Amino acid sequence: MLSGQTWDMLVRQGAERRYAAGAVMLRQGAPGTHLLALTNGLAKIVQYRPDGTGLWLAFRGPRELLGEVSVLSRRNEPRGADVVAVTECVTRVLDAARFRRFVDEHRLGADLLQQAMDRTRESDEHRAELVTLTIGARLARTLLRLSALAGSPHLTGLTQEELAQAIGGSRNGVADELQRLRAAGAVATARKVISILDPDALCALAGYAEDGACPAVPPCPGQAEAM
Repeated sequence: MLSGQTWDMLVRQGAERRYAAGAVMLRQGAPGTHLLALTNGLAKIVQYRPDGTGLWLAFRGPRELLGEVSVLSRRNEPRGADVVAVTECVTRVLDAARFRRFVDEHRLGADLLQQAMDRTRESDEHRAELVTLTIGARLARTLLRLSALAGSPHLTGLTQEELAQAIGGSRNGVADELQRLRAAGAVATARKVISILDPDALCALAGYAEDGACPAVPPCPGQAEAM
């Protein structure tokens, strides 16, 4: 993630563009003519296989770049995945050539390399969790990470199907685990809203109690009405 001053300078380079929830912001296979700087909202990265099967790759939140890999590719590689708005998203559209000049002028190559390494590590950790953790622990970790990413204890716009894709489970499995989290007092739910009520309990259920690596959850000003 770029520093605050560099980010502010970068977003001033582009025009604002808004996307409704569910809109495809960047499409797999398209050329890298531009990228997006996400200033508000939550997006997901989905890669489609030749048979049409969609594979969830990651969630992205405010102050993150979307589509920069194809823009920086020296081989003019097309986009490798769709970027889809989970909630309403506000972005700045950055022209590819202008962005590359900005990277050169501000010597951001090392920062972007570090970002790529961080995302690779994130992907590796996700794969390890799919093998080693229960579906309940994976769901708890995903909710904690999303809260930290969104900067809010209230997660809006997410469906149980999207959560199932993110944790490698089924929709019914997610519904059962959400019921357990509600019963434990860790979360409350409403239609497309999940509120974290007890971060400590959720951290324990996520298996973070021993290593102390639990993501910080913003304070909860109120509680969602439980379903």
